[in-house]
Amino acid sequence: MPTVKWYSSLGLQRKSCSIKIQKSKGMSEPQLDKQSNQENLILSKALFSKTFHNNPNLLFISNIDGKLIDVNKAAINSTGYTRDEFLKMSDIQKNFCIVKEDSHTQSVSDDGKTGNKWVTFQTKAGEIKKGILTVENIDINGNIYVLQEIVDITGKNKFNQEMEHLDRLSIVGKMAASIAHEVRNPLTTVRGFLQLLQKKEDCSPYMDYFKIMIDEIDRANLIISEFLSFAGNKNKPSSKGNLKNIIENLLPLLYANSTQDGKDINSKLLDVPNILLDQSEVRQLVLNLVRNGLEAMNKGGTLTVNTYAENSYVVLSIIDEGPGFSKEALDNLGNPFFTTKDKGTGLGLSICYSIARRHNAIIEIDSIPGKTNIMVKFPILDQL
Repeated sequence: MPTVKWYSSLGLQRKSCSIKIQKSKGMSEPQLDKQSNQENLILSKALFSKTFHNNPNLLFISNIDGKLIDVNKAAINSTGYTRDEFLKMSDIQKNFCIVKEDSHTQSVSDDGKTGNKWVTFQTKAGEIKKGILTVENIDINGNIYVLQEIVDITGKNKFNQEMEHLDRLSIVGKMAASIAHEVRNPLTTVRGFLQLLQKKEDCSPYMDYFKIMIDEIDRANLIISEFLSFAGNKNKPSSKGNLKNIIENLLPLLYANSTQDGKDINSKLLDVPNILLDQSEVRQLVLNLVRNGLEAMNKGGTLTVNTYAENSYVVLSIIDEGPGFSKEALDNLGNPFFTTKDKGTGLGLSICYSIARRHNAIIEIDSIPGKTNIMVKFPILDQL
C-alpha cells in the first residue's frame, strides 16, 4: 500500500497520511501511480480550501498582478464587504488597507515571504480597525499567487487600553481614598466645635447657621463614607447566610423610615436556600435599595420587598411606585456619581453594583412610569 504526502502553505506542518488504494486486476504500476497522484491532488485541494475558508484571520489570494482571486469568510465577516465587492478591488494594499510608514515594509523576498506590516483597514460601515499584514507567495497547480494575511488586533488593542485605563483608575482611587480619610478627621473636629457653640447662650442668634453648617458637614461625611465603601477592596464572601433572615431583622428599621416619610412598606418573604454572603454588605445593599425606592415615591406610596427562589437564584425584589427611570438613566445606573436626585451622591447604587459583583449576583431593573422593580439575583450554593 503506497503512502502519499501532502502539505499546505497556510502554516500547516508537513504531515503524512496513508491512503488505501485498491489495485484492480490488470492495473499497471504507472496507472497505480497516476491514481495515487489524483487522490493526493484531491486531498490537497480539499485541505487547502477548508483551511483557507475556516482560518480566523483575514486571507486574500491575488495573482502576481495584484488582482484578487479569492477571500475567506473571516475577511467577509470582519469587514462587511461581500466577496464580489472584494474581487472588484485591484489591490487590497491600495484600496482596502493602509500600511503604516514606520512599519519597515518590505517587498516579497526570494523565499516568497515578507515580515509583518502594521496596517489599518476600514470596514464597509466605516469602522477603523488595526491589523498585522503578512504576504507570502504560494504555488497553486504550478502557478504563483500571492497570499496576504491580516491578523485583526483591534480587540486586543482595545483590551490593553482598557486595562491601562483601569490601572490608572486604581491608582487614582487609592490616592482619593487616602485623601478622603485625611479630610474626614478635620471635619469631625469642626463638627464637634460647632456643637459646643450651639450650647452657648451668647451664640443663640447664630443657631440656624450652626445647624446649616452641621448638616453640610454631615453630608460631606456621608459622601466620604459612600466613596470609601465604593473604593474598598474587599474579598468575596465565604460564609453561608440567609437573605430572608437578614431582611426580617431589618424590617423594624425599614418600617420606621417609611412611616417617618409618610409611606408604606409591604413584604412577602418566602423561604429561600442559604447562599454565600457577607451579612454587613447585604444589609447595606438592602438599605440602599430601599432608601432609593422610598425617596423615589411621593407620600402615600407603597414599597414592596420580596424574596423568592427562581431557577438557580435567590432573588431580592424591591418594587416602588415612583416615576420610573428614563432610558438615559437606565443606561447610566451604577456609574459612579451619576444620580437622578437633586441631593444624591451618585454612589449609593454604584455601591450596590459593587456588592453584587463580589457576590456573583446579577442586578436587573424593569422600569415603567409608576413602577420600578429592582431584582438582585444571588446564585444558589450548588451553582457556584
